[in-house]
Amino acid sequence: MRAAIVDVGSNSIKLLVADRGQTGVIGEVLSRTLEVRIGSGIGSESPSLGEEAIARGVAAVTELVTEARLLGADRLSGSPRAPSGTPRTARNSLSA
Repeated sequence: MRAAIVDVGSNSIKLLVADRGQTGVIGEVLSRTLEVRIGSGIGSESPSLGEEAIARGVAAVTELVTEARLLGADRLSGSPRAPSGTPRTARNSLSA
């Protein structure tokens, strides 16, 4: 079985694609990090993600999901927790 997970953080979005063999051993197929700086420009006076940052994040996730599918990932999920840091705490976050 080949699976992939995407982890969204304030500065980077990461992809891990891995295989689980018949014996249960997990082997990395691909690990990739895109530096997207979703949290750039956010501060206490403006605690919201900017439109450009959101667009960069969406483009990065789309690119990584496409790559995982091209590598044959038959299972794909987001990180098992809410996004880290700024994406989680911004006023316009889905987690806020």
